[in-house]
Parts: sequence; structure tokens; C-alpha cells
Amino acid sequence: FWGFMNYEKSESFLKYTVPLYVYVPESLKPSFVDLNKFGSHEDIMTTAYNLALSDKKYLSFGQDLFSNTPSISMNGSIIASSNGAIIGDKFYEWLGNGLLEAEASVDEDTELVKQNKSSLSIADFFLQTELKKSLKMHKRQ
Repeated sequence: FWGFMNYEKSESFLKYTVPLYVYVPESLKPSFVDLNKFGSHEDIMTTAYNLALSDKKYLSFGQDLFSNTPSISMNGSIIASSNGAIIGDKFYEWLGNGLLEAEASVDEDTELVKQNKSSLSIADFFLQTELKKSLKMHKRQ
């Protein structure tokens, strides 16, 4: 619907939000849920794994959405946290109710930029390593 809706500059973050509903059986319900926590697609499976496989080790790039750790939301268009949002090359602070204000240029040293680059670098390294392993295994066969 991005092409059909006109968002004011202060509402631009709303353009990228997606609601998430998680049904959790009573026996697995977390004791605390922050309904204002930021998250990305990679956090959904991590949250499900943590609930269902709580005693097992698993590899994950995301964070448990039910944890009390700070989190960020990342996609190709926006990086956001409780501190503010980066859209393009501009940083915005939260005004309230998902609205943004106080546009400023983004410094490459900004914590959100560092977290985003770190996450992408780790994912890229992992995928490259797994691809190389897979190719070696297929050559042996």
C-alpha cells in the first residue's frame, strides 16, 4: 500500500510497520511483554525457538522479542530503535505515537548504523561460509 497512501514526514515510520500477533500457550507465556519493542523478520523465529526450544542450543541472528534487552528494527529502508530512526541518510527522534521529528544528518558512527552494519556483516560471513562448505561437500560426491 506504500504507493497508495500519502504519509506526512512525521508519520514516515508508520509506512514500514507491520503488526505481529503471537499466540503463546499459557504454559509458555513469558512473564513480561513490551508491546513497544522494535523487531525485524529475523527476530520472529528467534522468539519462537526461544519459547519452544528453551533448553536447546540454536543458531540465530535475531533477538527474542520477549526478552528485556534493547532491540532494533532493520530493513532495506529504515533502522529504528527506542532512540530514534534512520530513514535514508537522515536521523529522526521520536515525537510520540510513532511520529518523527528533528531531522539530522547521520554520522557513520551512530550506534544504529553500527548495529545494522554488524548484523549484515555477520549474516554475510555466515552465509558465505555455509555456501563454501556446501560447495566443497558437493565436489567430493
